Amino acid sequence: MENRMVPPLLHCLVLSFVLLLLLLAPRQAEGRATPRRGTSLKTQAGALLRWRSSVRYSSKHQLGTWRGDGMYPCNWTGINCGDTWSRGGTTVQVIRGISLAGASITGRLDALRFQSLPYLVNLDISSNYGISGVIHPGISSLSMLSSLNFSANQLSGDIPVAIGNLGRLARMDLSNNNLTGQIPHTLGNLSRLSFLSLPGNRLSGNIPWQLGQLRNLRVLDLTVNILSGQIPSALANLTNLNFLDLSSNRLEGPIPQVLGNMHKLQAISLAVNNLTGTIPPSLGNLTLMEIMFLHHNQITGPIPVELGMLSSLIGLDFSQNLLTGSIPSSVAGNLTSLTQFALWSNLITGSIPHDLGNLVNLEILDLSFNFTHGWPCAGSVGLPIVGSGVG
Repeated sequence: MENRMVPPLLHCLVLSFVLLLLLLAPRQAEGRATPRRGTSLKTQAGALLRWRSSVRYSSKHQLGTWRGDGMYPCNWTGINCGDTWSRGGTTVQVIRGISLAGASITGRLDALRFQSLPYLVNLDISSNYGISGVIHPGISSLSMLSSLNFSANQLSGDIPVAIGNLGRLARMDLSNNNLTGQIPHTLGNLSRLSFLSLPGNRLSGNIPWQLGQLRNLRVLDLTVNILSGQIPSALANLTNLNFLDLSSNRLEGPIPQVLGNMHKLQAISLAVNNLTGTIPPSLGNLTLMEIMFLHHNQITGPIPVELGMLSSLIGLDFSQNLLTGSIPSSVAGNLTSLTQFALWSNLITGSIPHDLGNLVNLEILDLSFNFTHGWPCAGSVGLPIVGSGVG
């Protein structure tokens, strides 16, 4: 059955995290290194020109300024340069950034020789939709890379294990491609990583416990893959995490009790999996929580009264599970920031609490397809109840 909650709540929240991380991201000119042999500015420009000759692009867009007629590559659209030290102690220009988002490029990524671009700090070819091929293991030569964005293309194959050697990487977005295979455990080596986004691929296997080593991580998004196994308890070590989305996979087993230790978490979605067991009462410790989506699983047992402590919660969806018992008055009355509250298609019994009338910001309430009875008194003052009772 379809999810009746309005998903933009979650996406708006993650967008705010992305914007914050962009503001905090290191500048491209940061860091200096001694040039490697054979990586002069001319060599770097040559690698880009060879890649340009292998792809198709709109004549109105950026690659039209890339010319091999002696034009200074630092003036090419989408190319940013910076200084570094030469072996003689003087400064020289090198290519620091490639920003070709939405440039209507069609071609293969693996035709780009990463080894010729060792000073890159930012690499963004997102939202071209036509860039295909694999991510070559040679990407590990980009040892100064801080931000990598290959999202919204047609990349295939595995995420290379060697990507775990990019020790300066702070932001990685490989979302919405056709990537397969397992998430490399070597990603756990990326100690500076604050943003990891891999949704919309065909990644399989278990979630590596090594991701729990990424103590600086703020956003972890693995949604819409075919990941299986249990949620690693090691993820509880991500004590700086604000956003966790593991929805639309094939995860099973219980929700780890220790997730209640992630005190900075503001949004969590474990929806559309095969999770079992009960909702951990420890989730009531997550007092900054704004979004909690656990719908479309096989979760049993009662709704913990401890969730009534989540006073910042604006969206709660536990629909399409096997929850039993009644709606706790602490949840029904204390969560006054709630705008959306969905419990439809469970095994909940008892009367609908009158305390729901305290939820003055509520826009959507769906309790249908349960075994509840009665109506909250707030229904008489315009509370938009979608349904209650057995349906």
